[in-house]
Amino acid sequence: MRKNAGFSLTDFPQTVFGVFIILSAIAFLAGCGLGTDRTLRLPETPILSGAQGWAVVTGAYARFKEKNDPASPDTATARRGEVFRVIGSERDPSGGDPTAMWYRLSEGSRSGWLRESDILFFKNREQALTASAGMK
Repeated sequence: MRKNAGFSLTDFPQTVFGVFIILSAIAFLAGCGLGTDRTLRLPETPILSGAQGWAVVTGAYARFKEKNDPASPDTATARRGEVFRVIGSERDPSGGDPTAMWYRLSEGSRSGWLRESDILFFKNREQALTASAGMK
């Protein structure tokens, strides 16, 4: 008696499963290319790295606060494009937005706290001054 050397329907599920495994392995190995950079690069923020940075006021007018609290008394005002040294930071104590930050800024006789949304950060004074020139 002769054995059937051809393909039967009972072999179909095993064949499909085998092809699926082989194609999955190829796709997995292709996705694990050695030439790709797998590091996560976050934008450098002087405040997060512990270094003092510089900030430029982005709003038409910003009111410096005595404390990092919107209800705190005003200590000074600043206009769009003015440059200040960042000397500290704290989270918003109101708890409304846990990611909101306040920054203590100072330049000359003016100092106080501004919200993160009112300023842009720069590594050094020269970068801040360049950005400031485009805002005025």
